[in-house]
Amino acid sequence: MKKKAEAEKENAERWMLTYLDMITLLFVTFVVLYAMSVVDKGKFEALAESLSAAMGSPAESTHGPGTGPGKMVDAKAAPLTAVPVQSKKARSPLYDKAYDILKSSVQEKRLAVRQEERGLIIEMGAQVFFETGSAELPEGAMSSFLPVAQMLASLPNAIQIEGYADDLTKGVTSKYANNWDLSVQRSITVLGVLQDLGINPSRMSVVGYGSSHPLVSNETPEGRAYNRQVNIVIPYMASDK
Repeated sequence: MKKKAEAEKENAERWMLTYLDMITLLFVTFVVLYAMSVVDKGKFEALAESLSAAMGSPAESTHGPGTGPGKMVDAKAAPLTAVPVQSKKARSPLYDKAYDILKSSVQEKRLAVRQEERGLIIEMGAQVFFETGSAELPEGAMSSFLPVAQMLASLPNAIQIEGYADDLTKGVTSKYANNWDLSVQRSITVLGVLQDLGINPSRMSVVGYGSSHPLVSNETPEGRAYNRQVNIVIPYMASDK
């Protein structure tokens, strides 16, 4: 009887050892899973920034007409895209051709190239911001249009010139009736520059958005400066898509 009792006691102890082994393995498993789930925030942010820089994509989304409220921009550091943000598959042949010609100006942040469903957008930088209430280009702005004219001359597409204005009302000495008139005159000024640089005027048309479609918020002087500009739109042709 003594041997039988000892055998039963030994079997009970083996069950406890198996149970303890299982609990230990479960504990180790949960520790490993927890360690895998903990992300180093600093490293993650650094990785995100490096990927963003490599892809040329800013943290904020790109802007366009009507997306202004809530976004403020330094006129000297406008949100111009330094490199193409679209993947090669998503980019149109027109985008690649324009970017190749304008690459130096884009990298210097003198202008930006982006594509929308309607076509290619050439966004002029701070060197082409107009003064308040004025449709005359600032001194030195002509140099920003030289590569643009070269690029436009290489294309058969139509050209639409879109003028903008800030939300300030006209002064008592202003020669423009309102911001609509002012924005159209800014477009006409740019049309004249491109014509002088050899672009056929029959390809061009002008649009004025006034202050109703701000590119960025008008809540700061920098935002207002950014809204006193002209964008050049190149609508897609069937062969560009």
